Parts: sequence; structure tokens; C-alpha cells
Amino acid sequence: MDDLPLGTDANIKDLLLLDDLPEYQKKLVIIHSQLLRLNINIYLLEQILKFPVVFFYHDGVLYNTFFESYIENAFDMSVLIITRLSINDKPNAFTMEAFRNSVGKKIKSEYQVAYEELRRTLKWSWKAIKPITDNLEELRNERIAHQKQGSLENELMDSLSSKLQKRQILLSDIKRVCVKLNDSFDKLTFLGEAKFSTLPPLYQEGSAVGKSDIEEILENIAKDSSILSMPETDLDQWRHIMESRREQLEQFKFYRRKFGLPEMYLD
Repeated sequence: MDDLPLGTDANIKDLLLLDDLPEYQKKLVIIHSQLLRLNINIYLLEQILKFPVVFFYHDGVLYNTFFESYIENAFDMSVLIITRLSINDKPNAFTMEAFRNSVGKKIKSEYQVAYEELRRTLKWSWKAIKPITDNLEELRNERIAHQKQGSLENELMDSLSSKLQKRQILLSDIKRVCVKLNDSFDKLTFLGEAKFSTLPPLYQEGSAVGKSDIEEILENIAKDSSILSMPETDLDQWRHIMESRREQLEQFKFYRRKFGLPEMYLD
């Protein structure tokens, strides 16, 4: 039989024998569950990290233990999911590559040439982010899965600004790898016109459903924060707090306008 192409409308029911479909579907669900967790973590981290920290202050004390704990846990879990899906450090590791290869072993002979071309394309695209995955693997080994003393000491000595900057860099790296994982998964699903979503409807860009739960939560925190109305109650104290947090001033103004409060300026 002549070699056949793998079009965007290719359906797995045409590519595999009927007996091989249940195993493929089981593996697909396993990987999708991991990608769903990763994409949700990224969305929530983006929302929380762009929220002005100043709104967590009350009477001069910072109350954001819950969010700090979530941020650390979400970063750690995101790194673990990425390394779990992308690093072959054990013979039986179920990675995206292992899934890709398992499909290749079962695909019908007439699609083998096209599938091998797809496999090579996906493998080549991963080389561009290998430095990032190497760094994430090192982070997993030295700080998350194990404790390397020097790494922990450096983290404890970080200033707040350094910590925030490192978080943004880490989030950017995680997002880049996540894009590759999403793309690989999308190209290996073969569901015709149907697609697996890696985000709940409320978290998808341009959602018509309304505000997401985390947006509602953060908006209420800003609304109830004592610092939002502090310019009216203690202008000098507000200026003192905001003077060292000028980078958050525009976001502060955004929430003032949102809740019908007059514009405020430091200078």
C-alpha cells in the first residue's frame, strides 16, 4: 500500500488497529491530566504575580502567607510535571517522547513514513529549549526533590526584589516548555476536528463566561484592603508605603479607578 499523509484532520481510529486504541487512549488521558495541571498552575501564577503585593498589607504588616505558600508549591509542582514529561532518566519513564515512540510502534504501515517525519520534527523542536529543560532538571535535583545546602542558602539570602525577578524568569522558562509540551500533545492526539483543552473555559483567553475565580478573589482582596482607601484616612502613611513600591503605583491606580475612587499621585 502507498504511503499516506498525516493531515490535520487525521483520526486515530484510522491510524491504529482497533485493539491498540484503548492503550493509546489511556496514555492520552494520563498526559492530558498532567498538562491540565501545568497550564492551570501557569495561569494562576500569572494572575497572582502581577497582583500588587501592597494590597496584602494591613496596618503595616504583610498578610500573604497563603499566596506565598501557593506560589512556591505551584512553581515546584510545575517543575516536577515538566521534568516528569520531558526527561528520560529512568528506563520506564512515561514521558512525552515515550508516548510518541509508543504510537510509532503501533501505527499502521501506510502511515509510518509520515509519522516518522512528524516524530523527527517534534524531536528537533525540543532541541531549542534543551538549555531550559536542563536548568529545570537541575532545579528539581538540587532544591525540589533533594536539598543541596548551597542552593538553599543562596535562596534564603535573596532580597525580595531578587526573589521576584527570579520568579518571573522561572515562570517564563516554564511557559516556554509548556508551549512545547502543548504543541507535542496537540500533534499526537489525532482526534480529527476535536481537541483536548489544556485550560478550563473560565481560564481561557477571551472567555465569554466571565471573570475567573482567581480574578474574583484578587479583586475582593484589593477592594477590602486598608491601603486602597488609605490616601483618604492617612495620606502621609500611604505615601511612605508607596514610596518604596513605585512599580506598583499604576496597578494601585487601576484598582482605585475600578472602585470609583479618585486618582492619587506620589509627586
